[in-house]
Parts: sequence; structure tokens; C-alpha cells
Amino acid sequence: MFIRRLTTRAFRNLAAATVEFHPSVNVILGANAQGKTSLAEAVYLLAALRSFRTSQLRELIRHGEAIAGVSAEADDGGVIQNFAVELERGPSVTRICRYQGHETPPARYAGKLRAVAFHPGDLGLVAGLPEARRRFLDRLIFSVSPAYLAEYQAFQHSLRQRNSFLRQGAPDMELLDVYDEQFVRLGAVVMERREKMIAELNEAVDRHYASVAGDGEKPGVRYEPGVSSGLAREGSAADWLRAALERGRPRDLERGFTGDGPHCDDLDLQLDQKPLRKFGSQGQRRTAVVALKVSELEIIARSPGPRPLLLLDDVASELDLRRNRALFEALSVHPAQVFLTTTELSHLPLGPATEFREFAMEQGAITQARDRRGTESP
Repeated sequence: MFIRRLTTRAFRNLAAATVEFHPSVNVILGANAQGKTSLAEAVYLLAALRSFRTSQLRELIRHGEAIAGVSAEADDGGVIQNFAVELERGPSVTRICRYQGHETPPARYAGKLRAVAFHPGDLGLVAGLPEARRRFLDRLIFSVSPAYLAEYQAFQHSLRQRNSFLRQGAPDMELLDVYDEQFVRLGAVVMERREKMIAELNEAVDRHYASVAGDGEKPGVRYEPGVSSGLAREGSAADWLRAALERGRPRDLERGFTGDGPHCDDLDLQLDQKPLRKFGSQGQRRTAVVALKVSELEIIARSPGPRPLLLLDDVASELDLRRNRALFEALSVHPAQVFLTTTELSHLPLGPATEFREFAMEQGAITQARDRRGTESP
């Protein structure tokens, strides 16, 4: 699947416009703060219903406007599909999805258009907060299995209920047992989903790390469950989580929040069985993130559903020449419509046979669009 044309309205600093995209490679060129990333973000919103830059959807609505909108016409093997997402300002932002012109609940819209984004913020995945790694993992699972969205939301609702009950003071222990069992049932689903995906990631990261760094180092991706250390796993994920809640109940009652569960999970990236976030060099960490993102694209591409779009937001300028070339070589085996943002065309190792459409952006507007080849001079 590829996007033929995209229309934006009151989206960040972008001028209202309709853009005709190349079915293969699209390069969005311009100085900083001119709207390059916003255009890529608009594409991502259509697929993921969220931003890759912020968790606050209200930031996507231009200041002074009530509604922002993005719509697109996509070609899926000659079959035209229409997508649209509107964001309406209010006490909380209302998200309205439309597929083929009909308003569609997000849970049914999800998965009809898929995308993988790689941006400079991803380079902090290894050493950053566990929340970012959980978010990466959950997005990947959701892209492969759209039903996971409802499962994850059900768990989050259960977590909020239990925490609210814990804060009441001297709660009814029998009712807490009911909340605990619901938390265990829903939390075990999330844990099992994550554990299965990490096993798949581990195999893919091993291959892609070697393609960048060679065979001298052994990477690994390990699941770190959010269960109190020292509690040995016995039985199923549900049994383990239930035992953790029982042991941690006095602590939870004292603190007023749940201290064990999937909301405390982490994904541990390792090199030669040592955590990269503690012992890895900057180069090793960046290589691991490149391997992680290429693995993400590979896993999504081979799962049932439309081929994912690929968005690389100014990543090339953040990587050295070797990692840059390795990234583009790895991505080239997964044919997809690609959107690249950059301040300099020379940052992109586009091969001589690469056909692409170059868009020049200035102050939120496309000032020029032309088709080129990789060997052409600027």
C-alpha cells in the first residue's frame, strides 16, 4: 500500500495543502523548524492515531484553531482506500477516524494503515526511561495484533481501579481480592504478549546488529517483568503475578499504588550478556537502536495486513556513515513507501538507481516538488 495524496488542515505549522507523493521514496528537504517533521508526523497520525513526537494530541492542533485534520487517498494494489483523522479541541482532544468516508471507531480503524517511524528521539531508547521501551514494545505488538489495543486498555483500566481503591484507606479486603483477580487476569495477557514479542525481537536484533557491527559482539533482548525481585517464577504469568500482588499487598496499601505488574516491565537490551544502558558505548547503543528499528519493520512487514509505511525523521544526520549505509541497506530489502526528512540531501545514501520525489519546505509550505534520481546533483 502507498499514499497517493495527503491533505492537511490546521495541523501544526503546515499550510493547508494537498501533497502528491511518490509511490516509493519521498524526500522532504528544508532547514530546521520549517515543517518537515510535521509533514511526516501527519502521515504517521493517519496510520498510528498518535504522534511519534508527543503524547499530547492537542499540540498537533494549530494555535487558535478548534479542529485539525489529515486525510489521504491510498492505493492498495489498485484498490483505492480513503483515510481521515480529525482532532477536535476540548477539555480533552476528541479523535475522529474515518475510513472510506464513514466514521469508524479507532479499534476498527486500527491496522488498516500501518507505519514505522524512526526519529532522533529513538536513539535514546537504550539508555532512556523504561516507559519509552514499554511504549515501543506495545506499539509493535499493536501493529501486528490490533486486538492488543483493547487488551492493553482493559489492563490500564484495571490498574487505575486498583490504585484508586488502595488510596481509599482501610479498604474492604474481600473487594480488594476481586480487584486483584481482575488485575491478574488482564495483566497476565499483557505480560504474555510482551514476552512472546521479545523472543521474536531477540532473533531479529541478533541478525541486524551483526549486519552493522560484524560478528564480534553478541546482542540480546531480554524481558524484565515488573515483578518484585527475588520472587521466583512458578507456573503461568498469572500465577506469578498473583503471588507478587499477595506479597506486595501491605506495601501497596501503605503507598496507595500498585508496585508490581506490567506497568513496571522493561525491555533490557544487552551486549555480550551485559546491559547496554550501563556498559555500552554511544556507538554500540546507536547500533542496537538501528537493529531494533529494522527488526520492528521486518516483524510488522511479515505479519498479516498492509505493508507498513516507513518514516525516517532526520535520522541520517544523527548516524555516522557506516551505520547510515547499514540502515539503508537493511531497509532496502523491505519494499515500502518511504518518507525521509533531512536538512541536507547529502546526508542520505541514496543509490544511483533510486527514484525519489524531492519536496522543498519553507515556513510550513511546500515550495517545490520534483522527481529525481540518486545520482543527480542538486
